Amino acid sequence: MPQQTAAEWLVYMIRADDGLYYTGITNDLSRRWQQHRTQKNGAKFFRGRRPEAVVYLETGHDRGSASRREAAIKKLARSAKLQLLRAECNVLSSATGASFLTGLIDLTDLTGLTDKISGGNDLE
Repeated sequence: MPQQTAAEWLVYMIRADDGLYYTGITNDLSRRWQQHRTQKNGAKFFRGRRPEAVVYLETGHDRGSASRREAAIKKLARSAKLQLLRAECNVLSSATGASFLTGLIDLTDLTGLTDKISGGNDLE
């Protein structure tokens, strides 16, 4: 699997401790995870919620296509989002997802980031 390039943007989904899913974009997943986790420049969505795990990751976007994809995912019903977690476009749904994520970010002190990415997703 190819490594992320400097200009590549990612579309991601994070499962929160209340079972809801947050969708966002970034060009630095490690930084963005820390922001959500520490609530310093993280999304308002995580006020009163804790991020548990990155459950969806889509690569190969520029800024514009990532924003369009994020908007499209946010419009989906929960059932469609759960199906998307199993889709081939989800880097984390494959056996190589964990190794890709490890190569993409520094996994030290990222509690919860890789929970559930190997061995399936937590689909209710």
